[in-house]
Amino acid sequence: MKLHTKIVLGLVLGAAGGVAANTLAPGAAWVRWTGDNVAGPVGQVFLRMLLMTVIPLV
Repeated sequence: MKLHTKIVLGLVLGAAGGVAANTLAPGAAWVRWTGDNVAGPVGQVFLRMLLMTVIPLV
């Protein structure tokens, strides 16, 4: 499987999983916990690594 296919597949599956979690269990504690304690820190690490790569290039 080509890399771009894997990326698009991961994007679609992640979006579908997020929509399913919020549709099936709106306001559930585990959905909020996952967003706050898993997705939030992972997103912050991603953004900091991106900035660490881009800023020296400017």
